[in-house]
Amino acid sequence: MEKRISKASMSLRVPTQRWLDAGLFEELLGLLDLNTGVVDELALFTAFTHPPIPLETVTGYAPILKERMAAARARGYACGVNILATMGHHNENLSHSLQGDYARRTDIDGNTCAGSFCPNDAAYVAEYVVPLYTAVLWRMGAVPVQRSVFVGIVVNLVSHPLAFVVVHPLLRRATGDAASLAIVEVAVMLGEAWGAWGLTRQAPAALVAAAAANTVSLTIGVLLL
Repeated sequence: MEKRISKASMSLRVPTQRWLDAGLFEELLGLLDLNTGVVDELALFTAFTHPPIPLETVTGYAPILKERMAAARARGYACGVNILATMGHHNENLSHSLQGDYARRTDIDGNTCAGSFCPNDAAYVAEYVVPLYTAVLWRMGAVPVQRSVFVGIVVNLVSHPLAFVVVHPLLRRATGDAASLAIVEVAVMLGEAWGAWGLTRQAPAALVAAAAANTVSLTIGVLLL
């Protein structure tokens, strides 16, 4: 069956400088009100350069973002946050970007990119990525901290016993240890993301949080074996 949409949704990318200042953001909303129907939703960008920015900077933005999203929604616009860089993808503005003894992306010739971090670095995922997508979300009021903790406990209590006590032993006989572990880990990640989404309705955050948490736990488990 052919699917059609009755109306396209237009999103406006709002740079950091525009929403950080309350007067400039109100001016933008006023301009949009004078041209109704042009824009349906606003995406508030967390940075204007492409390496990850310090975690304390993003968490400091959170209360302001919460206010700006509420103001936009009160005027009838959908509004959310675009975290511009999680891993990073460019060498620019390095002095104001995330620092730390984390692995950087490296090309085939051994060249590293100072503004781009390696997703296989467990410390980076645990110390930056997970706090970025969890603490920041509840500080903006998207998901209350009590519910975040509840969701994390519930999905883990359901997924891990089922996966590693029941599924993994059965699957291992047919596929071997490595293949079985890979299949189970992916299934657990997707299952936890689905469970977290069902309880919070925050789909991207649920998937990222589940992937990050399982990457960290698997890495620690492998190191301890």
